[in-house]
Amino acid sequence: MDIQTKNRKGFTLIELLVVIAIIGTLASVVMINLSSARAKARDTKRVADINQVAKLMELYYNDKNNYPSATAGNLNATLSLTLEPKYLGGLPDAPTPADGSCTDTQGKGNNNYWFEGIDGTTYTVTFCLGNNGPVAYPSGTHTLTPAGIR
Repeated sequence: MDIQTKNRKGFTLIELLVVIAIIGTLASVVMINLSSARAKARDTKRVADINQVAKLMELYYNDKNNYPSATAGNLNATLSLTLEPKYLGGLPDAPTPADGSCTDTQGKGNNNYWFEGIDGTTYTVTFCLGNNGPVAYPSGTHTLTPAGIR
């Protein structure tokens, strides 16, 4: 056995660098796809939270014959005493971080569920979806009322 054959059992530096570059490229593609999936999951959670709030409001209306009336504010802070524990163990908070291009209008914040109760006859819950929302709801600010999500 000569010396040249004995030394050819390993990888060359070029081969190792090519493999590392391929692994790095694949890892970056996977990370990009994961961040997109996380954004879609946050928007899906926002819609699910708002649908749950709509059901809570209707349960409250069936028991009291009116909707909760409270000063405008963050949903969780405003209605926590009114709806807990009979209707819900805890009101949802919007998932973080905020997505999309919603701006803080009238102090509502761009990642809050904002409740406004109007003399017990109606209510609005304002929320924002990012650019990756469910197909039925485009990105931007939406409002939940007794008539549904707009």
